[in-house]
Amino acid sequence: MQKAVANNLEPFDYLKYLLTELPKLGRHYEPEALDQFLPWNLVGKIKSLK
Repeated sequence: MQKAVANNLEPFDYLKYLLTELPKLGRHYEPEALDQFLPWNLVGKIKSLK
């Protein structure tokens, strides 16, 4: 959560996004697929969803 705050994301919005999008990966995925969910990769995306 501290990294989300450090990247100017609201913790609630970040968690909501993670809990909505992570299940869409399914059971079999490459570990690198998780990089897209790191806070610094989501700054513009989460803010644009509001």
